[in-house]
Amino acid sequence: MYGIRMFRGGKHPIYGLPFSGSVHNRLREEWRAKLFRRRWRMMRKALQRDLGIFLSGQARLCVERAPTAARKVLWLFNWTTLGDSVMDLAARDSIPTHVRLDLCIAPALAGLYAGEPRFGAVFSRIEDCDGDYDFVVIHELSSHSLAEKRRRLPAVPFAPVLNYMIGEHFDRTAFVDARIRHLFELPTAPPPVPRLRLDAPPAGSQGSFQVAVALGARDPRRAFASWDAVLRELLSTWPADRRPIRFLLLGTAGAGHDLAGLCADVLRHCDARIGQTSIVEAAALIRGCAAFIGPDGGLMHVAAAMGIPGVGLFTQIDPTMRLAAGSSMAAVVGSASMADITAAGVTSAFYRAIGD
Repeated sequence: MYGIRMFRGGKHPIYGLPFSGSVHNRLREEWRAKLFRRRWRMMRKALQRDLGIFLSGQARLCVERAPTAARKVLWLFNWTTLGDSVMDLAARDSIPTHVRLDLCIAPALAGLYAGEPRFGAVFSRIEDCDGDYDFVVIHELSSHSLAEKRRRLPAVPFAPVLNYMIGEHFDRTAFVDARIRHLFELPTAPPPVPRLRLDAPPAGSQGSFQVAVALGARDPRRAFASWDAVLRELLSTWPADRRPIRFLLLGTAGAGHDLAGLCADVLRHCDARIGQTSIVEAAALIRGCAAFIGPDGGLMHVAAAMGIPGVGLFTQIDPTMRLAAGSSMAAVVGSASMADITAAGVTSAFYRAIGD
């Protein structure tokens, strides 16, 4: 009963950290900035989840630590957002290697981790998982994830990663790693850098310096309206003694508005793949590129996790909570909104990121 345990430990169930130590965050301030009715709904939801654990008969199995004898663990990653999976699953490298670690994750994301050596197996449905696990890590407790666990693995002890701490203003990679270390009683250490280990990149455009550009944004706050100005600036300032620059445009079908805003002169230097790729296909294409530009989002995290240099565009979120120290991705921040980011600022940061 996680919310109750947090209360008993003197920690707030929404913004408190369920372990000793600190992680860079502004969750308390984020909580206080919410309207009272929103805070009340979040608290009520946390209590309802605890009640659901109790009524399902799973309360005694919701543990503080992984069993010391655990040798086979399932990580039920029930989030579907690409960037969060890249940041959060970096903690896989902190779990002791004598523990076999399997992953159950959304089908759209499974291909990113199918060849990951740290995972013994990667599943898209809990029904396909083995039934002989010693411990289950549930990424976020919800009525659905609890029901899935209870149906397939009713007698296996489990613990959540995020418990009820869901907000924007915290270092996700550091938090999840600290939580995993807490669960497995491991010594504190710097969090691992997020990494994606995909197969060899596809053959890129050998005659050009190819830059992956992520258009569109799921979060309207992260939508950037000045792509035409940025790409024209790069084309006009690109050194004549280098391979010609070319842009690979990626994004979901919803990025069509950004694509329509590019002038004909820019489009001559672009290969548009908007709405034409799966997540795994987009990741493979990015790996074949020399650099990246895009808003804080899933494709930016994919590029950073593969060591591709470039620029991430941020607003209202501290980049240090999203990018690891020493990341290949430089950050350009709009103080109030994306409209504060200029084409000159992006191109300047881009040249620094690629070493020019």
